[in-house]
Amino acid sequence: MKMSGKEFASSSNGDRWLLARDDMDGAGYVIHEANKPSGGAVTRIEIGDFLKSSPAASEHLALLSLIGAVAAHGPSTLKDEHIGMKMLRRASEDDADKALFGAKVALPLTTSYEALEFFNCMLDVLSGQRESDEAADALRMPVGFGSTH
Repeated sequence: MKMSGKEFASSSNGDRWLLARDDMDGAGYVIHEANKPSGGAVTRIEIGDFLKSSPAASEHLALLSLIGAVAAHGPSTLKDEHIGMKMLRRASEDDADKALFGAKVALPLTTSYEALEFFNCMLDVLSGQRESDEAADALRMPVGFGSTH
């Protein structure tokens, strides 16, 4: 399976982690490439599962840093322009649910749908989309203005 991606972490023993996109279905994954002495196995991990496991690990923090950079500067900061907010927007309710149950802080969200909505709202805030929407809302005609009722 052909994968394209961006390396975001490597260890002193030669392990590598990449944020990747499946060219066939466009889904985002984390790829772990083990070091050669340990067999060099390549493992494809769902983003939600990766974020849920070992939250203090350096590779976990590196992925969060990469996501923050994409949010702050857009996908043009990456060599692979397919990786960016659009890929994160493809998260499913299941992905959001996995991240919710792996969160360090208990959030007042009870369903997968609420978790996905929260996730999308956070992407809007990080990407500046919320500010664009608020600016557009300010130009809209208020409800009831000019109504004949």
